[in-house]
Amino acid sequence: TRILDLQGQLLTEACAEFTIVLPDPPELITPANGAVVTAPQPVFQWTPIAAPPDLGLTYRVRIVERLPGQTPQTALQANIPTHEAEVADAPIL
Repeated sequence: TRILDLQGQLLTEACAEFTIVLPDPPELITPANGAVVTAPQPVFQWTPIAAPPDLGLTYRVRIVERLPGQTPQTALQANIPTHEAEVADAPIL
């Protein structure tokens, strides 16, 4: 197999097949999904992702208000975050 760039220049003559397997996304443990949180600084905990230990995972946590009629996904995409954080390795904030 020959692979050319947009100008017709040869990039490679060999190819290899490989598979990329994405891990399942983490799931929220606490607070429970749908719970009303009244604590001023609640603790968030989620299931860890099964990945090699040397991968160096970083979790991105974004908290937004969910307005009436919004799905959680729509709220995350459309609303301004009230809190954002990056957490290295540990599944807790």
